[in-house]
Amino acid sequence: MKNVKQWGPAIIQWLSASRIGSSFRAKILVSILGLSLIPLVALGFISFSSSSGALTKQAAEKLEAVRTIKGEEIQSWFGERKKDILILSENPSAIDAMLELEEGYEDLGETASERVRELYLGKPDIAESDDGSTYSEAHEEVHELFVESLEYYSFSEIYMITLEGDVVYSTRKTDEFGTNLMEGPYKNTNMADAFRTAIESGDDDFVTITDYAHFSPVNGPAAFIASPMFSEYFEKEAEMVGSDDDDNDEGFDDDDDGEEEGQIVGIMIYQLPISTLNGIMRQRTGLGVSGETYLIGPDKLWRSESQYNKTMGVATSILNLKARVDNDAVRGALGGQSGTRILNNYLGVPVLSSWTPLVVNESDEGVGQTVTWALISEVAVDEIHQPVNRLAWSTGLIVAATALVVILAAFFLSGGVNRQVRNITDMFSEIGIGNFDARAEIISRDEIGRMAEALNAMLDNTLTLIQSREERDAIQASIMKLLGEISTLTDGDLTARAEVTEEVTGAIADSFNAMAIQLSQIVRDVQTATNQVGQTAGRVTSTTELLAENSQVQSKEVTRAVEVINRMAGSIKQVAKRAMNSAKVSEESIRNSKEGAEMVQKTNQAMNMIRERVQETARAIKRLGESSQEIGNIVQIIDEIADRTSILALNASIQAAMAGDAGRGFAVVAEEVQRLAERSTNSTKQIEKLVKNIQGDINDAGTSMEESIQQVVDGSMLADDAYKKLEEIESVSAQLAEQVNAITLMTQKQTNASETVAKLMGKVGEVSTQTSQSSRETAAAMQELTQTAEGLRLSVGKFKLSQDPIQEETVKI
Repeated sequence: MKNVKQWGPAIIQWLSASRIGSSFRAKILVSILGLSLIPLVALGFISFSSSSGALTKQAAEKLEAVRTIKGEEIQSWFGERKKDILILSENPSAIDAMLELEEGYEDLGETASERVRELYLGKPDIAESDDGSTYSEAHEEVHELFVESLEYYSFSEIYMITLEGDVVYSTRKTDEFGTNLMEGPYKNTNMADAFRTAIESGDDDFVTITDYAHFSPVNGPAAFIASPMFSEYFEKEAEMVGSDDDDNDEGFDDDDDGEEEGQIVGIMIYQLPISTLNGIMRQRTGLGVSGETYLIGPDKLWRSESQYNKTMGVATSILNLKARVDNDAVRGALGGQSGTRILNNYLGVPVLSSWTPLVVNESDEGVGQTVTWALISEVAVDEIHQPVNRLAWSTGLIVAATALVVILAAFFLSGGVNRQVRNITDMFSEIGIGNFDARAEIISRDEIGRMAEALNAMLDNTLTLIQSREERDAIQASIMKLLGEISTLTDGDLTARAEVTEEVTGAIADSFNAMAIQLSQIVRDVQTATNQVGQTAGRVTSTTELLAENSQVQSKEVTRAVEVINRMAGSIKQVAKRAMNSAKVSEESIRNSKEGAEMVQKTNQAMNMIRERVQETARAIKRLGESSQEIGNIVQIIDEIADRTSILALNASIQAAMAGDAGRGFAVVAEEVQRLAERSTNSTKQIEKLVKNIQGDINDAGTSMEESIQQVVDGSMLADDAYKKLEEIESVSAQLAEQVNAITLMTQKQTNASETVAKLMGKVGEVSTQTSQSSRETAAAMQELTQTAEGLRLSVGKFKLSQDPIQEETVKI
C-alpha cells in the first residue's frame, strides 16, 4: 500500500510535465500508458483495500473469539475456586478443626501469638510440636488434612481465622501466621479485606474474592478468597458461654441450654496463585506471532504477565507501576464497554485490539467490592496485513512489467504515425513561406495517411482556382452590363430588351427578352379581364340586393307562422302534461293499493303468528303454575322435616343434660342442629310465600294472555276486511289508469305533430334568413370585387406596353 501511494504522485507529476505538450509521440505514449496502467493500478488498489478489510474483519472475529474463550476460562477457574472453598468450609471435619484450633489458641493465653509463631513459623513440614499444648494436638489433627487439600485444590495457602481476627492456622507458615488481621501488621492488606467482608456477610454460602495486590509475606502479588464457617450444633465451655458482666464472644447467641445452632465460628481463606492465571493467559492459540491476551486491573496495572517484559525493560509486568497501561481499550473495558478496533498498544505499536470487561467478584447486596478487570486481546496490524503487503509487492511488479511492455509497444506503434504527422507539418511550413508546390509524402494508408492525401488534393484544387481569376473578372463585367440593360424593367417598362451576345451572359439576355414579351401579354390580358369583371359585378350586385329584400319579407312571414304554431303546441303540451300527471297519480294509486294489500296480508300473517306465540306462552305459564304447585308441595315436605329435626334436637339436648359433663359436647351439637332446623323452617315459609305470589302472577298472566288472543283474532278479522276493500280500490284505479293512459297517448301524438310543424316552419324561417344574409354578403362581396378590379386596372396601367403586339411576337420569334 505504501508503494502504491508513492507511485501515484510520481506518475501524476510525470504526466503533467510540460515536455509532453510539445511531442505528438509523447502524447500517444502517455495515452497508451494511462489507458493500460490506470486500470491495473486501480484494480491493485481495490484488491489491496478489499483484502485488507477482509483480513482485518477475519482477525477481529478471531480476536473476539479468543477473548471470549479466555474470559470464560478465567471465570470458570474462579467459579471452581468458589466451589472448592465452600466444600471445605462446610466440611464438618474442617469446622471441628476450627473449633479445636481456636480453643487451643485461647488456652495459650495472652502470649498465644508469640508461642505459635515460635513453634511453627517457617516450619510448614512440622505437624506437631512437643510442647504438649492442646493447640499442638489440634494442629497435628488438621495439618495433614489441609496440606492434602492444598495440593488437591491447587491453592497457594489455606488459612483458618477466628472471629477476633487471629490467624490460628496456615499451611505454609509464612509471616502472616499467628498475627491478628484486625490490629496486626497485615490489617491493611487485601487478606484482611477478605476477612472483614466474610464476617460482614453472615451467610454460610457467601464467598468473596479480592483483587490481586502486593503481599509482603510472599514478596509478590496475591489474591484471597474467603468464606465464613458455620457450625450447625456445638457446645461451648462454661468460660466461653459468658461471664458475670455478660461479656459474650462475637457472633454467638447463648440459649438456656448452652447450645449454639447455625452460628459463625470462623473464617476460611485461600490464597490464589498467580501462576495458574498466567498459564491461562499465556496460551497463544489463534494469536499468531505478535498476538497476546492480558488482564489489566482497575488501577490500570497488569494482572497477568506480558510477553514483552524485556521490551518494556521490566522483570515482571504484574502490578508494576512502570508498566502502567492507559489507552482506549483499557478505559473502555473498565468503563463496562466491549469493542474491537485498531489503536496503539502500550508499546505504541499499531494493533488490532479487542476488549471487554471481566467481572471477577460481584458485591452481594452491598457486602464486599465488585472487582472488574479489562480483558484485552491484541495482534499487530503488520502481521494482519502481511499477506496483503505481499500482494501489493506482486501487483507492483506486474504493473512495472506491464508498463515496460506498453512503452515498447507504444514506441513501435507511434513511430509511423509520428513520421506521417511530421511530413504534414513540414508541408504546411513550406506553404507558409509561399511554396504552393509543396506536397506531403504518404507513408501510411491509415486515417492520417488518407488525411495527407486529401490535403494534397485540396492544395491542387486551390492552385487551380487561383489560375482562373482573370476569367472570373471578365464574366463579372458581362453580368454588370446585363444588369444595367434590364434595370428599367424594375420601373415597369416592359419594352426594355437586353443585347444578346456570344458571351456567357448571351443566353441569359435571350431568356430575359422572352420573359419580358410574355409578361407584357399577361398584363394586357389582365387589363381586359379586369374591365369585364367590373361590368359583371355591377349587374350581380343589383340582382343580389333585390333577392335580399324578398328573402327578408319571407322570413318575417315565416316567423309569425312559427309563433302561432308554437302557442298551439304549448297548449297541447300542457294537456299532455296534465294527462301524464293523472296517469302517474293513477299508477301511484294502484301501487299504493297493492302495497296496502300486501301490508294488510302481512299484518294478518303476523297477527296469526302472535296468536300462536301467545297461545304457546299461555301454555308455558300454565305449566309454570303446575310446577310452582309442585314446589309448594316440596316446601311443605321440607317444613315437616325441619319440624321433626327440631324435635330430635330438643330430645338430644335433654339427653345431653341428663348425661352431665360427658354430654356437654353433644349438647352443643344438639343446639346447633336446633338452630339449623329453625333456619330451615323460616326459609321454607319464605319459599312458600314466594310460590304463592308466583302462582297469583301466573293466573293474572293467563287471563291477560286470553284477552290478548281475543284481541288478536278481532284484529285479524278487521285486516281481512281491509284487504278486500283495497283489492276493490286497486281494480277501480286500474280502469282509471287505462283511460288516462289513452288520453295521454293521444295528446303526446298531437304534441309531436305540432312540434314537427313548428320545427319545419322554423327551418323555413332560418333558410329565408340565411338567404337574405347570404344575399347581403354576396352584394358586399361583389362591391369588394368591383373595387379590387378597379385597383387591379390601375396597377396594370402603370406598366409601359408596346402599341404593336404583333411586333413583339415578331421579336420573340
